[in-house]
Parts: sequence; C-alpha cells; structure tokens
Amino acid sequence: MLLDAQGITRVAETGPLRENAEIDRSLLRDLTVLKLNEEEGELLAGGLDLEHLETLGVPEVLLTLGSQGARVAADGVMTPVSPRVADGPVDPTGAGDGFSLLYVVGRVSGLDPVAAATRAAHDVVELITIA
Repeated sequence: MLLDAQGITRVAETGPLRENAEIDRSLLRDLTVLKLNEEEGELLAGGLDLEHLETLGVPEVLLTLGSQGARVAADGVMTPVSPRVADGPVDPTGAGDGFSLLYVVGRVSGLDPVAAATRAAHDVVELITIA
C-alpha cells in the first residue's frame, strides 16, 4: 500500500496551505511505500537523508524532488533517480500522483524499487507535457 504524505500532513481547512507534523504515526505502520516531497520529508522525518527517512518505519520511501528527480530509500540504501527532461512546456499539476501510480504499476509488474522509480520518473513526463 502506498500513501502520499500530503494527505496526512496538510491541515484540513480552507485558506493558505498549512502542514502539520502531528500525525497519528500508526497510519504508517502497515504501509509498503510512503511518497514524500522535500517539505513533507523534513516535516515528518526531520531530514532527507537515509537515516532520517528510515525512522518513519516504512520499507520503501520515495522522496520526489520535482525537476531534480527523486530518491528511493529501500533495503537500507538511498538511491538517486535522475529526472527525464521534457521536450516542451509542462504542467506539473498531478505529477506526484502520476509518479505514485506509475511506481505502483512498476512494483506490481515485478520491478524492484529503484527500477520502478526510474521508470515512473521517465514516464511521468508524458503525463505532464503540454501538447
């Protein structure tokens, strides 16, 4: 099961976006994958390195970094994933959701975490490129 951290860190209210680290940590207990952006990683783990991300107790942590690619923390190793450069203008709306979906498809298809993230980072560009 994959969870995008925005769903648990964003305060449910209208107005400016606010985040809160005071989450029920039991929500992470049964996860296989947690997807975080940089702000969520700092907020929940206190840092973006392997040591901090492992404190979350989730077997696979995906740290998405926008145009800088991603990092996969799994099996005691942090692996960078290079981004694919788009051939034209992009609308990044939904890029994180697309990345998550493509990652899960890769994992269900038998890819290991790094291969699934690499494919997701490559294929998500098709979803956000403006034709």
